[in-house]
Amino acid sequence: MRRFASTCLLAAMLMPMGCQPKYTQPVFEPKAMTAQQQNFQQLWQASRKVLIRYHFHIDRQDPRAGVITTWPITGKQIFEVWRKDAARASDSGESTLQTIYRAVELTIRPTANGQDYEPIVKVSVSRSDKPIDSIASTSDAYDMFTKRRKRRKLTGPQEASHLVDLGNDLALEAKLTADIRKEAGLAERGS
Repeated sequence: MRRFASTCLLAAMLMPMGCQPKYTQPVFEPKAMTAQQQNFQQLWQASRKVLIRYHFHIDRQDPRAGVITTWPITGKQIFEVWRKDAARASDSGESTLQTIYRAVELTIRPTANGQDYEPIVKVSVSRSDKPIDSIASTSDAYDMFTKRRKRRKLTGPQEASHLVDLGNDLALEAKLTADIRKEAGLAERGS
């Protein structure tokens, strides 16, 4: 037993000596970014900051393709004064009355001169058409809080999709584009 304990003690003392990492210098020095790469990187980071500031949740980021997409979020309602995703008062009024979703697809592409980049923002708007359970009697209201509540079975085309495409939100697209350009420090210009 003593021999086993002394062997374990010796192994524990010698182990840290041989296992410490040895740091080396990099084989290749990283290349300096070109002005075009710096412009893209600046616009990319500004786009991410603005989307997060608008409370969008980023779904996919592909820097090689220059694409950022977000998950759909429910639209701003009238009493949500801290949110920025409604460009017009009518948008927040509509979102208060029914469930409206907005999702962003942002593409950063080279400009015509090939030296700079520009953000192309597309905001898709959709409306939920999911039927909700109605309460028609006192027993329906009581069943709402118990496990006996029955779920209505959907049949037909409503089963597949619960979103109706309403097109693009051009006002929010323009607002996001202007904020991204401002965050990136790019001069305002008509597009």
